[in-house]
Amino acid sequence: MAVVSDGNEFRVGWVVNPTHSLTGSRCETLQEIYDKSFSVLEKSHQRAMTELRRTHRQEVDSVRVEMDQLLKEEADATQAGFTQ
Repeated sequence: MAVVSDGNEFRVGWVVNPTHSLTGSRCETLQEIYDKSFSVLEKSHQRAMTELRRTHRQEVDSVRVEMDQLLKEEADATQAGFTQ
């Protein structure tokens, strides 16, 4: 598999050595292997992205809790300063 450019556009396709014969059944087998491998790659990517989203959500929630706590402490300190 290779990316080929003619200067104006890119195409993805099989690069076949002209000295080797790529019969129809062999080409179909290679296409099936490629399709299965690509499917596995897509599923792996989806799992990784799901985990990244989950981790990010947890980190954002943690930062929000910390921020709320700091704001409360600052508001309490300001309030205490006014009452003195």
